[in-house]
Amino acid sequence: EATVMLPLAMRGILHPHVPLLPEDMAQTLRAAPPPRRLVVTPIHVRAWLQSAVPVPSVDGVLCATAPLDPGDAAQFEAASDATLTEIYGSTETGGIATRRTSRERSFRLLGALAAQTAATSITFAGGHLDAPVRVNDRGELDGDGRLALIGRDEDIVKIGGKRASVAHLAHLLGRVPGVL
Repeated sequence: EATVMLPLAMRGILHPHVPLLPEDMAQTLRAAPPPRRLVVTPIHVRAWLQSAVPVPSVDGVLCATAPLDPGDAAQFEAASDATLTEIYGSTETGGIATRRTSRERSFRLLGALAAQTAATSITFAGGHLDAPVRVNDRGELDGDGRLALIGRDEDIVKIGGKRASVAHLAHLLGRVPGVL
């Protein structure tokens, strides 16, 4: 969606290279004519922030595939001088919601989508979905219909009688200096 359909819908140009490392991404951005929008993953954001490679000016940043750390989002916005928007979705649903991670905890559902939360899942309906779709994420809806993700049911481990999310543990480990 973000790397093919969005450029087509915006009458943009899709760059043919798929750079991986910060220097490669910076060279690709510098070679592309403005306006430039960057599509990245949280691991790209973290690697770029930990490198000495300056982020070229861009007109917007989209990030998807895994939860993005709000601190990383804020740092990347400052480095790129652009708004970073995180997309939440799944293979089964496509894009479901967005948030400006540096400033928002919860996601705004896209279009006419609705969400219903249960103890171990979220069901999305309406909008671009032909039928309701259940995903194994756990979330909370606020009074404005915004969705805060709180983990995955299948992501829970029990250690010493305490429950923890593997994703949250991975997030905490990733914040330890020297752990990549």
